[in-house]
Amino acid sequence: MRLAVARPTESSFGVEADEIAWRADRPTTSTGHADWTGFSFGEPHVAVLADGSWLVVLWCIQPDGRGIRYVRLRPNV
Repeated sequence: MRLAVARPTESSFGVEADEIAWRADRPTTSTGHADWTGFSFGEPHVAVLADGSWLVVLWCIQPDGRGIRYVRLRPNV
């Protein structure tokens, strides 16, 4: 999963940062809408915390378990 910081203008996307925030241990195995359970992770949500760091929360299905995971990041912007 990648996260980006962008400040778009009329002439550019204005991408200031684009980094990998989390990588699944097991890749996605399906491609059709009916096969949505084959995905390893999804529904990422980001909250900016008071200190400027980001809290990223997502669901995942991995070899070591399944459930909700979180990552706390500090953007270099």
